[in-house]
Amino acid sequence: MKTRAHIAKPLANLFARSQTPLLRRGWGRLLLLTTILLLAGSRYAHAQNTGSEPYLDSEHSYRVNIGDVANERAWFITNGTDITYTLLDTKNGDNSPVAPADSWASVIPTGSGAGQAGTGFHGVKIFFDSDDFSTGGWVLQYFEYQEHDGGTYECISARSFDLTLAENTFWLLVNTDETDDVTGGGIDVYNSQNTLVHSITDLEDPGDLFNTTVTYTVTMNKGADFAPTYWQFNTNFADEVQSFNAVVSTTNGGAATTTPVTAGQEYTVEVTPETGYNIDLVEVTITVEYNHNVLSDITRNLMVTNGIAVFENPPAPDAITDDNITTYPSGDEGNRTQAITILAIPSTQDITFDNSTNTNETATSAQNPLQNSTHYYKVEMGAVANTGAWHLEDSDDAPVSTGVTINGTENTTDALATIDYGELAIGNYTLYYTETDGTTGASTVRAYPISILPPFDVDIAAVDNDCNGLSGNISQASVNGDTEVDYTVTLETSGYENSWEFDFLVSCADLGSTLSISSIVVSGADQATISNGGAVTVTKGATPVNTTVTITVTYSGVYAANHIVTATLPDGSISGSFGETDVDDGATIDGGGTEGDINQARHTIYRLPQPGELAGMN
Repeated sequence: MKTRAHIAKPLANLFARSQTPLLRRGWGRLLLLTTILLLAGSRYAHAQNTGSEPYLDSEHSYRVNIGDVANERAWFITNGTDITYTLLDTKNGDNSPVAPADSWASVIPTGSGAGQAGTGFHGVKIFFDSDDFSTGGWVLQYFEYQEHDGGTYECISARSFDLTLAENTFWLLVNTDETDDVTGGGIDVYNSQNTLVHSITDLEDPGDLFNTTVTYTVTMNKGADFAPTYWQFNTNFADEVQSFNAVVSTTNGGAATTTPVTAGQEYTVEVTPETGYNIDLVEVTITVEYNHNVLSDITRNLMVTNGIAVFENPPAPDAITDDNITTYPSGDEGNRTQAITILAIPSTQDITFDNSTNTNETATSAQNPLQNSTHYYKVEMGAVANTGAWHLEDSDDAPVSTGVTINGTENTTDALATIDYGELAIGNYTLYYTETDGTTGASTVRAYPISILPPFDVDIAAVDNDCNGLSGNISQASVNGDTEVDYTVTLETSGYENSWEFDFLVSCADLGSTLSISSIVVSGADQATISNGGAVTVTKGATPVNTTVTITVTYSGVYAANHIVTATLPDGSISGSFGETDVDDGATIDGGGTEGDINQARHTIYRLPQPGELAGMN
């Protein structure tokens, strides 16, 4: 006779102590059945994740119609050999699992069961944690105790349910590599401002933030014989995202719906398989936007949690299977996280003028070069170890490859450019500098507006013919006379603000014989010299620059004959501060006739009549 001292124990222990041979024989049959199940477990190659064939790391519910709600109950699960877990033991006053420590089982409250009005049912919900369970045969046991004669007799009903635990065939992975891997050392993408044109002031302030789209991939894997009603997971972001979108990218893989748990930080993605398809590998593309500064590398992580597959078969309870990433395929929990580095673009400064080679260079001159001029530019690089390239584009954004020569160099901090604009057509252009990170290939682009102006033009004005300076003066006999002639040289180029220069040369067949130059006076220029043969060089226009220079030449001589004088600005002598050459250089009057160079002023100093000495007559 059993007493209250005989508390519920695992089935093997309880029946071993029983004084009832019938019960001992029943336990023997149960052990035999358990042994058979264990031996047969390996033959269950096509487990369906049902209550009788659950996956490791899946959750299933079990219940029994109770004899009387007043009775005490106990639940056990055993593999029949070395492991037996007590799920519930009301005889000891426990109403929760007592082993193991992990809370993987819960009691389903007593309720009404069909056909058992007034008695109801009792059940347990078990999560077959792979840390506590192994594949193969198990037996779930239910005991119900009823006392008679005031507790003198305690009758026990025992029920069992045979289980065959199978390997979990449902797991989730996130990508650990990317086809757009730039550096070869991980997962990385370019930020949204890569290769776009900016000013550094638009990027360098910590508050200058931009959105970059990043794509993660979550892949569901499962066995061919497992067909869940739906599966889902949570996406957790270490850094807030500006937008979130999930799309099933596998053909016929189903449809995804998303629910924010915490907007910007965590979302639930649920995938419902497409009707008629049971695909073993389904990819979900997760697209998000991060708001960040683009001048620094940043790493943004996606962590996948709470992956489950749910099989619904009403009215049976839902079977819930956890994804088994911690044990399949390699136990690498890192597969739950995908880290993507958003690569920085170089912190290139803005393009500006360079006056280290030519001190006359200013922002105005650099942005408004004349045809046939050379100008100088620089930009501070993000890192001199990077590579840089200069190029010019026209107003239609087409690269200019002819009519201009660009020579780029570098010093310890800057990229430099010397540009000869040659015969480039008049109009608006843009000078670009692109700095490319030598490791990642990320690029920064800076722009500088350029307006090509008409070519450099200096002209000498025509000079009227005139008589000898002694014309009308009274003298007693023929004498040398002085004649002043003003020559006007004008810089015709509008808006030119820099130094310019030219040579001035006077020629006459009579120079050195009946004609000489007694003086040359230059006004409107800050420097004038007289050299051999009357050549005059004028350099460095005054500040503000003079656009007109007057050269006054005093001729002296015997004016018995006309003197034909030619004032010339010789070819190659007219230039500006940036190597400009005169537009008329090499051109001739009347197509190269006897007049000669177009930069000439030819005039005649007319002879005077040559009367004799006026004398009285005796």
